[in-house]
Amino acid sequence: MEGFALRRTFEKSQRFSESDWFQLLTKFYHLTMYVSPPVYPTFSGELCQGLSDSIEAIRLANEINNREPIVLRQNVGQTRIKEWKERLACDATSLTETGNAFDDTDDPDGFDQWESDVDELVGTSRDFLRWSGVNELGPITELEEVKDSAERPHERESEDDYREERQVSGPYWTIDRMFEDL
Repeated sequence: MEGFALRRTFEKSQRFSESDWFQLLTKFYHLTMYVSPPVYPTFSGELCQGLSDSIEAIRLANEINNREPIVLRQNVGQTRIKEWKERLACDATSLTETGNAFDDTDDPDGFDQWESDVDELVGTSRDFLRWSGVNELGPITELEEVKDSAERPHERESEDDYREERQVSGPYWTIDRMFEDL
């Protein structure tokens, strides 16, 4: 644990993407709960300074804030927070437009992927709003309303699996029909 927290780990692993760092730090922070006293990485501040405006960067910032809020406040400026706010709003608007366009002819798997993307964006946005000082993201509220009102397209029957449905009662089930195979 202490070896991972050292600066040389960051220097040797700078090629990691923000999503890789998010996964590594999430596991690291969860494991440090069992160490007394807790160990914190020495490179968190440098990692915060190099964050982009991607959703992965916001998720990473949220995770760092959950464990080391002072490090994040010292290394992430208001300009970056405004960029992240705009990014979240832009992605929410895009997902809202996609959600409004679903109908019965669409693929149910596409709808499921959209719903998963919405859940991830809403969760990331809520964490971001909690620590960033941003009061509200209007497009996120609208996106949640679209998600609540959207209906999943139905599975289409493929032509290969089509079988004639037999009636339970009626003229099909006569004595002659029942014994015709004999």
